[in-house]
Amino acid sequence: MRYRISEKCIQCFACIRNRVCPEQAILERDSIYAIDHEKCSDCGTCYLNQRFFCPVRAFVDDEAVASSKPVQRRPLKSKGIRRRKKNK
Repeated sequence: MRYRISEKCIQCFACIRNRVCPEQAILERDSIYAIDHEKCSDCGTCYLNQRFFCPVRAFVDDEAVASSKPVQRRPLKSKGIRRRKKNK
């Protein structure tokens, strides 16, 4: 699997400060955080544990994103709001 840090990243430094990656593969380049794929062992620690350290959950699994189909939504029907009848 290939993991990356998406555009949602707010550069909060939490992923580096908490030493999330056992391989130290998360780098800062020009104030943008990225994963060095030469160091990355694809263990998934960053992706699976991001809910504990990343406030915006910016880590993405590229394979899952590439294989997912776009969601097709049905248009909403405009019937108005239905209200309950009051019992007298």
